[in-house]
Amino acid sequence: MKIFKQYLDNASIETPKVGKLKNHTTTPMPPITTIAVAGASGALGTPLVHALLAANFQVTALTRLDSQSTHPPGVKVARVDYTSHSSLSAALTGHDALVVTLTPSASGDQDPIMRAAIAAGVYRIIPSEFGGDMLHPRVRTLPVFKGKRDTQTLVRRLCAESRGTTTFTLVFNNLFLDWGIELGLAIDLAGKKMEFVDGGERYFTAAPLEFIARGVVAILQRPEETADRAIRLSGVRMTQKQLLRIAKKVVGEEGWTVTHIESEELKRRGYEGYRRSTSFGGSWVFDLVKFTLHADGYAGDFAGKEDNELLGLEELDEEEVEEMMRRGVSFNTSYYGL
Repeated sequence: MKIFKQYLDNASIETPKVGKLKNHTTTPMPPITTIAVAGASGALGTPLVHALLAANFQVTALTRLDSQSTHPPGVKVARVDYTSHSSLSAALTGHDALVVTLTPSASGDQDPIMRAAIAAGVYRIIPSEFGGDMLHPRVRTLPVFKGKRDTQTLVRRLCAESRGTTTFTLVFNNLFLDWGIELGLAIDLAGKKMEFVDGGERYFTAAPLEFIARGVVAILQRPEETADRAIRLSGVRMTQKQLLRIAKKVVGEEGWTVTHIESEELKRRGYEGYRRSTSFGGSWVFDLVKFTLHADGYAGDFAGKEDNELLGLEELDEEEVEEMMRRGVSFNTSYYGL
C-alpha cells in the first residue's frame, strides 16, 4: 500500500498539534455508558443511535422543543432550547459523552452545546467534524470547512480549560460514500455520469454512514486510547476508476458519459460558487469537498494514517461496495422515480 505523504513543509498556517493535553487526568476513566446525541434523527445520527443501542449504551436524543422526530424504543428524549445554556446543561447532566451529528447548516448550534457539556461535566465530546482531515494545513484554509475549523479550535480550548474533566475526539472520514452515491455526488448512477478528477486514478478514502457509526461506538468503548486526539476512519480506499468499474457491474456497461476536470479547475469552480453564494449550500460546497478528496496534497487518502486497527474495524471489500451501489440504485428508483 502506497503511503500518502503530502503534508506541507511550509504551510501558511500552523497545523494544530492534537495529542494528550497537558492537564489530562491520569486517573483511569470508568467505562462510558450514557451518551447524549445532538442530531439523532439526521443522516448520521440515525445509524449512530441504532449502533449505540446495539452496543448497550444508554442513549438520550437531544431535540428541539418543537421537534416532531421519532426515535427507536429505548432512546430517552430530552427536549431542549438550543439557545439556552441552562436548558442544555440540565439535559446533559449525568451523561458521560456527547456526540454531535448536526448538519453543516445547523453546526453553529455546536458552540452552546459544547459549552453546556463542559458545565455539566460531560467526559467526552465528539463534535460534528465528520468529513475531511481538518488537521491538514491546506484543508483548513478552504471556506467550506470554516465551521469545522472554528468548532475544532473551540472544543480543544474548552477541554484544555477543563483540566482533564472533559476530553474530545475529532472524527475524520472524508465523504459519506453511501450518501454520495445515493445523491449522485460521488457518481451519478441514474444518469450514468462520472466526472474524473485528474484522470480518476488517484486513491481516496471514504466511509459509509453505518461504518462511521460503528467507528464512533468503538471510540466510546476505548475512552483512554481515543482521548484528546483525531481519529481517521477508512471505510473504503479506491480510485474513481475503480468506483466506476463497480458501478458498471451494477447498472450496466453501456450509456455512460465520462467527463474530465483538472483539480485546479474544480477548485476554481468551487470558489466562484462560494463568492456568489449567500449561504452554506449548493454545488460549490460539493465542488470543494470533491476537490479535497481527489486533488494531490489535500489528504484525500488516509493510507498509513487510518485508525481502523485501533478500533477493530476493517474496510469494506468490493462485494460490499457493490451492494452499497445496489442500495443507491434502489434509493434513486424509490425517491426520484427513476
